[in-house]
Amino acid sequence: MLLVKSEGKGSYGKKICNNILQKIFPDIKIKWVDKPPFNIIVQSHFSKEEPVINYPYKIPYILYNGESYPIKSRKLYPPLLHITSIKSECNRQSAVYIPYLAMTPWDPKILLPTYRLQESLINKKFFLGYCSSNCQLHREQIFNAIRSINPRESHSFGKCQNNRPRINGSWKKMIDVFKNYRFVLAVENTQADGYITEKIMIAFLSGAIPIYWGDKNIENIFNVKAFINMNRFKSLAEVVQYLNYLESDKNLQKKIRQEPIFNGNPPEYMNFNNAFYQQIANNIKDKIFFNK
Repeated sequence: MLLVKSEGKGSYGKKICNNILQKIFPDIKIKWVDKPPFNIIVQSHFSKEEPVINYPYKIPYILYNGESYPIKSRKLYPPLLHITSIKSECNRQSAVYIPYLAMTPWDPKILLPTYRLQESLINKKFFLGYCSSNCQLHREQIFNAIRSINPRESHSFGKCQNNRPRINGSWKKMIDVFKNYRFVLAVENTQADGYITEKIMIAFLSGAIPIYWGDKNIENIFNVKAFINMNRFKSLAEVVQYLNYLESDKNLQKKIRQEPIFNGNPPEYMNFNNAFYQQIANNIKDKIFFNK
């Protein structure tokens, strides 16, 4: 059994780390533990919530950054792997870019034109769906401005601007709720090169039209004809003006919802079974030792 210890809330990267480790040890069970003994550590930012400890001996560790700002290793030796969600860290030793977007569970059927066509024909009862419990000023301003178009059909399911029962639990629950909405707000905490979270993908998976604010290079991944990229507008007022027009044109909404989601093929990090992750595993497999 391979025992993994989370420090600084490294468990936020559990899905990605488990995938890589399982490719190294396909026949070994992986278990995350709270105390010694353990074979490997996954460290992230949040040492105040979960301590980062320097032991008297070197334990291999993965540095995991799913945030929009750089991470600092609190160990006295380099990591065997540095997973980062921002491009500015990609020049670091052993760094590999995997945005938090990769965590989003999705079904390849959404790539099929027939699936997108069927989804576009589903009647959406409400105007705007939103869910956030990290209340950022820019995000609240965007929600307030856009919901002015149709206040009665604009609903918030998180702590911020809440006016509906909160969604607690999995992203699947959020997707199921958002299936009732024509538009879903997908606003990142901040703008940083490469910082893309699950928000836009959850909107797509619900069949809604995402209203996105965040990474300025988002169109390198997603088809701009399939979502509203706020980065293309000069002001929030222009966004509201366009959405007001779009809300009155149901045929145009259907056309947008029929568009392919991705700009070409999905990024390689979106498929946990492809060679991208196997190569990462191959690069570090000789640096992990434990008794089977």
